[in-house]
Amino acid sequence: MPVAPRPESPLVANWTELDPQLEPAWGTNAHIGVRYSHGAVSHAGKMVISHGYFYNHKKHTPAWQSDTWAFDPANASWARLHDAWTDGDTLVPSPRYSFSTLVYKDSILMFGGDDGGHQQSPMNYIFGAYFDELWIFDILQKAWRLQPKTAGKPWPPKRALHGATLVNGRMHVYGGLGLSDHWAMDLETFDWLKVRATSKSLASAGIDIHYKNDAASGPGTRHSL
Repeated sequence: MPVAPRPESPLVANWTELDPQLEPAWGTNAHIGVRYSHGAVSHAGKMVISHGYFYNHKKHTPAWQSDTWAFDPANASWARLHDAWTDGDTLVPSPRYSFSTLVYKDSILMFGGDDGGHQQSPMNYIFGAYFDELWIFDILQKAWRLQPKTAGKPWPPKRALHGATLVNGRMHVYGGLGLSDHWAMDLETFDWLKVRATSKSLASAGIDIHYKNDAASGPGTRHSL
């Protein structure tokens, strides 16, 4: 005897506007500027946001962001944790978007990303201007540092729009534009391990042609994870 479908339960969810969009769109000393494809993490009850991009239509110019802010939902207020990058600054990650971020202990780890080649061509987007840098932001000290590579040890290639997550003390990174590889980094030693190699891929279709008929091999090429 067929089983009658159960009635769907109504979804109980409500959005609450904690902080309205303010002018000017590029921000002030008291509130963050508009951006997208930025990094956002949760730490100690606050939302921490860094970097990103938006096109400033009023000024008819791209606006690459590189400052770091914390939002406290308890009082709906913003606080700037770190100023934006300035030309020649080597102590702050340069403006970028489409990177990955996650929190480990009291630090934010930023890996990869894309800056559209804006430092070389400010008004013309350059495709494939990706990073393989790992930046670490100490939330308590409010300071950035670049994790150096170790000569002779493996390191993931440049990428953007990839996915990253924390599993058992390792940062796992997967995919990105045109990529289907999987890497894991020990967050105590900063040593990388290649978990799964990439293969020849059909990025335009979002399908890894080597693995598309082998579900056990992995999800294939994909981005915006």
